[in-house]
Amino acid sequence: MWIYSFWWGDFFFENNFSFLWDFFLAGASASLNQILEREEDKIMLRTRLRPLPSGKMDVKTAIFIFFFFFSVGVVLLLKTNIFAFIFPFLAFFIYDFIYTPLKKKTSFSLFIGALVGALVPISGVFTTKNLFSLDFYDLLLPIFLYFYQLPHTLSLFYVFGDDEWRKAGFKPFVIQNKKLFKFFILFLLILPYCFGLIIIYRIDFFAFVLSLVFAIFGFVRAIYDTRKIFYDLNAFALFVFVFPVIYAVINALKLKIF
Repeated sequence: MWIYSFWWGDFFFENNFSFLWDFFLAGASASLNQILEREEDKIMLRTRLRPLPSGKMDVKTAIFIFFFFFSVGVVLLLKTNIFAFIFPFLAFFIYDFIYTPLKKKTSFSLFIGALVGALVPISGVFTTKNLFSLDFYDLLLPIFLYFYQLPHTLSLFYVFGDDEWRKAGFKPFVIQNKKLFKFFILFLLILPYCFGLIIIYRIDFFAFVLSLVFAIFGFVRAIYDTRKIFYDLNAFALFVFVFPVIYAVINALKLKIF
C-alpha cells in the first residue's frame, strides 16, 4: 500500500501516514493468527520456534500486542476516506476469520488467502485517487501480489512435501502427480512475472529490459529446479516493490537520474 502512495501520489506531503496503518493492521492480523494457531504451530517444524508455541511469550501478552496494533491501525485509518478504510479491514477479516479456519477444511483455501495480499494495496490507491478515477493500472500491483503468492507457496509444498501441514490438521493444495503439479506451478509462475514486467515497463524501459532478462532466467531455472522458484520469484517481487518507490522518490527530489 505504501508503494502506491509513493507511486501515485505525493507521499511526503499528503500521505505520510498511509503506510503505517498497513503496518499496524498487518501486525494485528499476524498476532491474532498466531494466537488462533498456537497449538498447530507446536507441531510444525517451521513454526514451533514462534513465541507462543516455544513458550517465550504467554497468550495474555500476545493478546495485548494484538489489541495495541489493532487500535493504532484503526486510529490511523480514521484520518482517511471510506474506501481506503474498508480494504485493510476486509483483508484482516478474510485472513483471520475466513482463510485461517478454511485451511483445515479445504485445500482451495490457498486461493482465498492470496486475496489478502491483493486487497491491502488497493487501500493505498484510494489515498491518492477516488472511485471514479481508477483504471486498469491501479490494479496491477494487487493482481501481481495475488498471483505471486500462488507459485511462491505451492513451490514449498512441491519441494518440501505437505506432511507437516497435514499433521497439524491443515489441507494444503497438492497435486499427487508430481509432473502435473510442476506444470501447474510453472503455469502460475508466468502470471506474476508478466504482471510484474508490465509494472516496471510503465515506469522505465531500461529497468524493464533488465527485469525481462531476470524473469526469463528465473523461469528457465524453475523448469530445471523447482526449488529455485522461491528465491528467484522473491527477488523479482522485491524489485517490483522497491523500484517504483526509488523512482518516485528520485522524481520527488527532482534528481534527473533516469
